[in-house]
Amino acid sequence: MAYVNLLAKLREIIAVKPLDLDKLSETLRKLRNICATDEKSHKDLGSDIGVLRELCSLIESLQELPQSEDKVACIRLSAQFIGNLAVGNKQNQHNIHTQCFKNVKKLITMGDGKLSLYCFMLLYNVLLGHPEVAYDLLAEPDIVKEILKEDSEFASFIYEELLLKHGEMEKLYHYATNDQRLMLLSTVKENKLRENVPDNCIKYMIDLFKKQSDNILKIVGDYVEKIEPLEICLLLETLASLSGESKYLEILQCDKSLFINCAFLLKSIHDTGKAGDNCFTSIQRITCGFPNKELQNNPAFAFKVDLIRLLSNLCWKNKELQDMIREVECISVLLECCNIDEKNPFITQWSIMAIRNLCDNNPENQAVIAGLSQKGVVSSPVLTELGFTLHSEDGKEIKLAAL
Repeated sequence: MAYVNLLAKLREIIAVKPLDLDKLSETLRKLRNICATDEKSHKDLGSDIGVLRELCSLIESLQELPQSEDKVACIRLSAQFIGNLAVGNKQNQHNIHTQCFKNVKKLITMGDGKLSLYCFMLLYNVLLGHPEVAYDLLAEPDIVKEILKEDSEFASFIYEELLLKHGEMEKLYHYATNDQRLMLLSTVKENKLRENVPDNCIKYMIDLFKKQSDNILKIVGDYVEKIEPLEICLLLETLASLSGESKYLEILQCDKSLFINCAFLLKSIHDTGKAGDNCFTSIQRITCGFPNKELQNNPAFAFKVDLIRLLSNLCWKNKELQDMIREVECISVLLECCNIDEKNPFITQWSIMAIRNLCDNNPENQAVIAGLSQKGVVSSPVLTELGFTLHSEDGKEIKLAAL
């Protein structure tokens, strides 16, 4: 067998002190390559716990040597060798995890980018074969922080696995920096169709939003806080995006306090916008192309429409929530939002959709809107610009009419 002679040579090199790093790196490189190309060598080497222990002992010996490029090269090759043994073999993965996890943890925190990459590749393959390893990873704060910090493919694979397969958002969030929290939220939003977002992940985001959402009002006036409002806005955008999928809608509809929170928050920012010239004040105009960058860079951009989008979806075929939006007197606010607002693209369409959803098979809500319509017809400069006006033939029903 090809690996037997190489393994014997490796043991001869390790037995001689000081270590000949040139010979060691050459032998490790050959072993790394052979276990990637020869199936039997791959199986036999990975299943031999004695070999794994020798490799871990070698790594510890190398770490004690003075810093040099040759030393780092040997440690990298050792990590690649073990990593190759972990690919596609569940028994090897189990053995590697039980024998080498402590050493891999130390290698990740050495601060060497390439070495961290090889270790993350190793951990990802072990995690694929043994999902329960996720709990060992999450129990190590230093590893979690490195996983979130590392800008590499395999690090991303690991935190996506922990987030989208295991739903461990709370623990990841606990160790994440502000920017990394935005990254986690974006991962959920962007992968909601490719992966099934776990219920506990959604519940955590709901609780987080309810605790922090009122802080969005801090951006009015002289208060300056970059990250917190961005996090709140992305939380809302993610929840609104999830609410558009039937497989996530039920869990969102079950949380009545989320609905009440969103309804009162919509009323608050709507009143704040009407009270003066601030970031929540509507800009009722039509601009060719996208809104300017200054508007888009404000954390309040599209916040209002995302609130309406979430409320609209939550009301979908849900009588209890339809009644609740009437009880908190939010229907009139939604009607007032049926105007173009450059700060909230598509707010007109989402407001109309929300009204449609809250009136669906709900005569009480229909009666409220009918009562409001009897107060008269107000001209709209935005509709005039589009070539339409509001028209009422019988004093009760309001319709769009061409000018």
